Parts: sequence; structure tokens; C-alpha cells
Amino acid sequence: RSVRDEPRAVLLRVYGAILQGLDSLVLQSVMFAVLAERALGPRLFGVFPEGRLEQYIPSRRLRTEDLRDPDISGEIAVKMSRFHRMVMPFNKEPKWLFGTMEWYLEQISELTVLPIGIHRDLLESTPSPVVFCHNDVQEGNILLLAEREASSSDKLMLIDFEYSSYNYRGFDIGNHFCEWTYDYTHHSWPFFKAIPENYPSREQQVGLGGHWLHPRSVGWGSMRPTALGSHQPLQHARLGERWKLLPGKELRAKPPASLPGSAPVLQQGRGRIVPLHWAL
Repeated sequence: RSVRDEPRAVLLRVYGAILQGLDSLVLQSVMFAVLAERALGPRLFGVFPEGRLEQYIPSRRLRTEDLRDPDISGEIAVKMSRFHRMVMPFNKEPKWLFGTMEWYLEQISELTVLPIGIHRDLLESTPSPVVFCHNDVQEGNILLLAEREASSSDKLMLIDFEYSSYNYRGFDIGNHFCEWTYDYTHHSWPFFKAIPENYPSREQQVGLGGHWLHPRSVGWGSMRPTALGSHQPLQHARLGERWKLLPGKELRAKPPASLPGSAPVLQQGRGRIVPLHWAL
């Protein structure tokens, strides 16, 4: 029996190796509380050293094919737009992206790749503003709310903010485009499948960009490539497309949530880094 407004059901999240150190725990707790207060994430009911109590939300995670649904894609853009417009009490320097790249390169140091300085110069020359980013907008981190499945809007919720930080806006958008090509429900090793032909078309990219720019007034069918003008965020999405780690058979790597300073969470293996869909 609930007392006052106490919830009848909660989600118990126990931290694993992805969060290590007091700084990471404090940052995550503050971030989660702020996002919950602004209705961008589940409510926070309590924290303790090994985890936290969150709001339990009846829902299902999206599937890869759901990302192609125009209504869903449009709402994802709206959620990202709200994320990108937030002002958070964290370091505003975009350290996460290059820290992650350097971490991956250390794990595959036996491979021959271009020096990271070349890529750093290229990415830093892209005129993409630094904003608060989710950094992992893939289908498994997006909930379709059970009681709102039939709703035309506000039926999705982003979760899992372990990688969220200030970063280049174009990375968040471009990385989401890349996630259209990955199916993480594949039943055979390495338990995911890349399907490059599923990369969003120009029209689909423009549709998402339109919802990002005008989250309250723009419908999917009303956007055209010429309508976005010279300030469209899609011009910066190349930043997120420039680098993509395509794991080989033996690589199942995931960088720690805070870089540098956390212990790496590499299981094993080798991999190769290739550019993916440079042109929009």
C-alpha cells in the first residue's frame, strides 16, 4: 500500500563497470535528476552508492525498423532538440568525443590507421556548435510509452544517459543516422548486424532536421531540402558520420562513461575503423 504519492512500482538500477569513481556517480545523479525534473527522463526516487531507484515506465524499447517510421523519427528529433537546448551544470568543453576516439585507438593500436591528430583537426574545423548531447540515441535507448502508443506526439522517452555530455551537435545527429544501419537483436555472433543500405535517405534526413528546427510546428510532409536553409543542423551531421567503429568478429568494446580516468570496459578483440557515408 502506497503512502501519499509513493510509487507502487520502481525500477532498481545497479551500477556496473560503466560507472566508476565518485565523480562519475555524482555527475550521473545530478544529470538524471535534472532530466527527470524537465520531463526528459524517468523520475528519480532515490540514490545510493551502488545504484538508484527510478520511475518504472510501462513501455517497450524501439526496434531498428521503428527508426524509419516518420512519426517516430520526427519525435526523436524533437527530443534531441530539447536536449540540445538545455543548459546543464557541467563542463562545457567537448571532451567526450575525442576521449572516446583515443580510447578506441588504444585498444586497436596494432592496426594501421591515420594519426588521430588528422581526424581531430578535421572534426574541430566543422562549424558544429557544442551543446548538451545524449551521445547514444539508438533504438535500445528510446522507450515507446505503453499508454501513449496511439498518440501522435510525446509517446517516446530517451533513457540511459551514461554517455551524455557537452559535445558537438553534429555528432549526436550523425551518430543517430548511423544507428539506422545497426540491428542489435541479431542472434548470431557478434550479435549485431550492419545493414548500410538502411542509412536514411536525403528526404528522411531533411524530415528529421525539420522537426529538430521546428519541434512544435513542422510536420514530416511539409519539409523540403531547400526549406532548411544554410543553418540546418544536417550540415553538421557529417561530424557524427566521419568516424564509425565497425567491430570485427572478435571486438565487443564499449568505452567507459567518463573519459579519461575510468577503467576500460573492453572484452577482447580486434577491429577496424572506416569512414561511413561521408556525403549527405
